[in-house]
Amino acid sequence: MFYRTMKNYIPILLVFSAAVFLSCTKQEKKNSIAEQEKSIENYINTMSGKTTVKNSGTTRIIMDQGSGDVVAEKGDSIYFYYAGYVFESGKSSLFCTNRLATAEESGFQLTDPDYSIKKIRLGSGDLIPGLENGLEGVLKGEHSELVFSAKYGYYDKPAYNVPSLSALLFEIWITEIIKN
Repeated sequence: MFYRTMKNYIPILLVFSAAVFLSCTKQEKKNSIAEQEKSIENYINTMSGKTTVKNSGTTRIIMDQGSGDVVAEKGDSIYFYYAGYVFESGKSSLFCTNRLATAEESGFQLTDPDYSIKKIRLGSGDLIPGLENGLEGVLKGEHSELVFSAKYGYYDKPAYNVPSLSALLFEIWITEIIKN
């Protein structure tokens, strides 16, 4: 009798246990992202005198103003160099770049480096959301840092040399914007 009764409850216990485990994991992810967003806000506050622009979870810190009146909007083609860093209260480890000077300065090496300029069509979905959001509104010649939590990056999927649930900072140099 006991065996038959327990046999009926085992699937329910397994489902309940899985739900508890997943909710804890979900809550831990939310907590991690909340901590990242606080750390990003602290970092932004250290950038006195710099213009910051917030757009859908990404903060763009303008290091050097661009020029001209062509503002990047969805549908436009943007040509740029970038350096991607894991964010830990600031720039941490470089995980990708297409800018030779940055690679040389940091001793960063790829087996098959491609230091050609990156061209994207803004709004195409070819970039992670944090980059896509941060590039909207840039000007030709602008040098910026785009900072965002894991929620707008790779989230809980490890990519390149980026651990899961990592906030990211992309340093970008805009060379051209073509209105489409």
